[in-house]
Amino acid sequence: MSEVSEVKDRSGVTFYYGDADGVWLPPFPLPYSYSHQVDVIRDAVIRDDDIIMTGYGKSGSHWHFEIISMLQRGSAGYVKGDKATAMMDRLTKPELDQLASPRVLNTHMPFSRLPTQVFEKKTKVVYLLRNPKDVAVSMHNHMRDWTAMGYPGSWPDFLQLFLYTGVWGNIWFDLVRDWEKEMETRPDVPVFLGVYEEAIKDPVGHVKRLNDFLGLGRSDELCRDIAEACSFRNLKEAYNTVKVNTFPAIWREGSPGFFRKGKVGDWVNWFTEEQNQEFDKVYKEKMAGSKLNIIFQL
Repeated sequence: MSEVSEVKDRSGVTFYYGDADGVWLPPFPLPYSYSHQVDVIRDAVIRDDDIIMTGYGKSGSHWHFEIISMLQRGSAGYVKGDKATAMMDRLTKPELDQLASPRVLNTHMPFSRLPTQVFEKKTKVVYLLRNPKDVAVSMHNHMRDWTAMGYPGSWPDFLQLFLYTGVWGNIWFDLVRDWEKEMETRPDVPVFLGVYEEAIKDPVGHVKRLNDFLGLGRSDELCRDIAEACSFRNLKEAYNTVKVNTFPAIWREGSPGFFRKGKVGDWVNWFTEEQNQEFDKVYKEKMAGSKLNIIFQL
């Protein structure tokens, strides 16, 4: 069985994670070591109609899983399975192989840890980005609400972990800069940059752009229907009434689960002025020279 690792925040509160050769995963129960999961992902057999969806956690992956799945199927109807049913970070090789096509295989791994066949077959990759301040707030709420091996620490202490130590997915800045470098190094791998804020501003246009990138040829009408079906309100309702929650017992009572607010800029309700200044200082240092700086209005 997988052995969970831990670190302490500055107040002595424990943060748990699964150490997959330096990549910090949520402490999913696995039948083997977290390091072995790296091998499972690397050696995964990729089918011609697979799509890889990735990015740092809390960047809209549940939302985009539904959008991409609907585009793949050519239908705006919901299916029962959720993102976790095709999450490479937690599935064994037999479980991955048994998934029916078409598949939206998803992971929070770095670019270099994607399946080898993604690079060989030039599989299409959807990479998700979101304002890291909103990511931090969403991740804090997500980890706080886990009933088993969650993180009950305070927001100020969590923010220190997020900035300097890392949480699930390691340090946001390091992962994003690594992805930026690798995408420039491997332009032969087709990557769609899905920016959360742009998708919120123009959901129909975003679905159309995804459709064009994936080459699925879906109609404008279907793209509009998918955008509506995958609105925050409708998708949250579907998760309560239609879809099967893979992790029904992980949330504390009263938690909104994976769908908390789905808004842009909620970070202003959490950050103090001092915290905001510290975050901006770290961002400026870590993202110096990045072409992604133009995306976020921090």
